[in-house]
Amino acid sequence: MEEQKWKKLLSPDDLQLDWKPLYDLCVRLIEKSHSGLGMYKYSSSLEMVVEDLICVCRLYFPVEATQEILDEFRPHLYPYDNTQTGNTINYLGLLLPIVTPPEKKHLGYELWLGELMELWRVCPNAKVWENHLTCLLARLANYNHGRINWDPYIPIMFDRFKRAFHLPVSYQRRQLMRPFKIDATSMVNWIVCTLGGPSDVAFSHLEKFMQSLESYYHPANFGKWTPKIRELLRKLALYFVQRVHCERFKKITWDFKISPEFKLTDADIERFVNIMKPCLEQAMFSGLGTQEVAFAMQYLAALRPDLIVPVVLEKLYTSMDSLTEPHKLLSSMICTMSVARFMADGAKNNYPEGPTHIFPLLTSFLPGIDPNDIRKCLMTFNLISHFSNLAPLVNSSEANNYYDDLTEEEHIICEASAGLEDFVLQFFDRICAWVESNSLDFVRLEHSDNDNKSILESVSETALFSVINALLYQCSPEIFTAALRKVHSFATNRILELKVSGKLVAILCACFAKTNPKETLKLFVPDLCDTIERLLGDDEDISKEEQLNDELLYNLLLLSEVINFFKSAHNCDISSLDY
Repeated sequence: MEEQKWKKLLSPDDLQLDWKPLYDLCVRLIEKSHSGLGMYKYSSSLEMVVEDLICVCRLYFPVEATQEILDEFRPHLYPYDNTQTGNTINYLGLLLPIVTPPEKKHLGYELWLGELMELWRVCPNAKVWENHLTCLLARLANYNHGRINWDPYIPIMFDRFKRAFHLPVSYQRRQLMRPFKIDATSMVNWIVCTLGGPSDVAFSHLEKFMQSLESYYHPANFGKWTPKIRELLRKLALYFVQRVHCERFKKITWDFKISPEFKLTDADIERFVNIMKPCLEQAMFSGLGTQEVAFAMQYLAALRPDLIVPVVLEKLYTSMDSLTEPHKLLSSMICTMSVARFMADGAKNNYPEGPTHIFPLLTSFLPGIDPNDIRKCLMTFNLISHFSNLAPLVNSSEANNYYDDLTEEEHIICEASAGLEDFVLQFFDRICAWVESNSLDFVRLEHSDNDNKSILESVSETALFSVINALLYQCSPEIFTAALRKVHSFATNRILELKVSGKLVAILCACFAKTNPKETLKLFVPDLCDTIERLLGDDEDISKEEQLNDELLYNLLLLSEVINFFKSAHNCDISSLDY
């Protein structure tokens, strides 16, 4: 298995292996073990290990072995026996060498490609073996970019792909019920490998193919086909991005060589994104699988953010104005987070107006901190944390006094940054209201001694810690000081119960101590210590009491969290601070 790790360094010119011993071993394990007991005892995973071994070694089978393998299996291609034909196609897909030099193609895939495609054309009921054949064709296309003319086979391939989705299409009230199955990975791999080059056939069929599926991505159109077409959408975008990366950035190796005229151009990328965009718009608000759509948008936004990001922002702003469709808002927020990085890249990624949306979006997210909708609240925390990590929260409104070469977009960003302090203060106002609403109310008396946290409480504490940390680390000292005073006023002017809301306030204060310990402890420690000393002095017998004063426990909790976070984050003693 170590050979797979270093296969890019070891080309078929350096090593050649014989296929026959591996085939004999495979037959001995897979076929003979089912028919007789024998004297050998195999582990349950041995068959899979041998198949993986063959998958690695077949790259080094000589091209001349193609004829030998065909002579071995061609007599078993019997169209009237699907089981036998399926086993034969499976062995062909497992053993046939597909890494073929152009000068030896007459000894390689040209011996069997036309024959197998004709067999598939005349056998439309090949539900048993068409998945194995598609996998073989996908591997062949992946290792022979631009060397094979797929145009004659493209119509039948897309027809078979569409049939595998089991769409609710009927003719004369009759619907095809046979369970055809083609793996989406093989399907997508073949489609992406055939795109580009002088011919326009693959792009034309892909465009018609996606147009025929567009209506099935609508949220109201749900059925057994829905998970598979969503998987198609995500993997199409992923494999296309991987091909662009290999052609433009990856170091050239023996297993990926493509002629310049068959490489994807900028026009091809734009066309592919425009083909995928209508289906993405339909699938955004699907009840299930929103994450897969978000991944697809992220992959395509990496290629052309100027085409994808405006669509996502339009859906987000529309959903924010609606009060009766909370699911659309959540789906829009998930997709927005997936493209946020490419929005912030700006001119570096050919989308200069992207950063101008970040600061207005942060302010528009604030109403999402709603104690009555925990899903929307947690998603808002994720978005604010994500955008805060992408842009420093600094007032740059006077930048034009120091720089005379700012672009129009940079002027807009600098002007919008003037409202960042108001945004941070409003954010902490809403955080304080949210924390105060998270109080622990006991329904039954016997539950009052339960110290176990609920899942919701643990998630809330983690989400609060992450968003406050991300926000404070990006704040300027002036904004940090204003936020610190607001939180100090909130924490010290009220007494909260200790299980939920008090713990959240302690985490909130600890985040400030972790970010800027000197200013935070200078403001909190004297005040908390004075309060604790006053409460201890009021009751001389406090050490004998079973139930301590809630105010004393609350202040002790705040003090312990602030000091513990400071010590763990900075690995020093509090006495090192000069105040």
